[in-house]
Amino acid sequence: MECIQKIDKIDIIPETQCELLLNKVEDIIPMTLAGHVDWNKMKHDRETISYGQIENYLETHENYYIIWNNCDLPIIKCDLQSIIENFVDFEAVDFSYLAISEDLNVILEAVKFGCVNMGIL
Repeated sequence: MECIQKIDKIDIIPETQCELLLNKVEDIIPMTLAGHVDWNKMKHDRETISYGQIENYLETHENYYIIWNNCDLPIIKCDLQSIIENFVDFEAVDFSYLAISEDLNVILEAVKFGCVNMGIL
């Protein structure tokens, strides 16, 4: 809740929409048994970058879904700038999460403190 309260514009995705979104993500992104992106099966390369470098590659006003590795947590949607500014809070909620663009074309996977694997589909 503390993480959600820090972000101005955030949407908690209803459970029924979560199931649809997760099905779409599973069709697009191969996952390992541990719940991480299987980059070896992806057709697109990844680049590991810091949160501070994201704005060099992506539009920060675009909305992203946050899918936590802990399935008990709700999927949320907020703009990329909020993720960049609050990544410490996001990682405090669940160190392992995916940020996926609303159009499902960009994947950001938290990999270690302050860094993400970025893949553009």
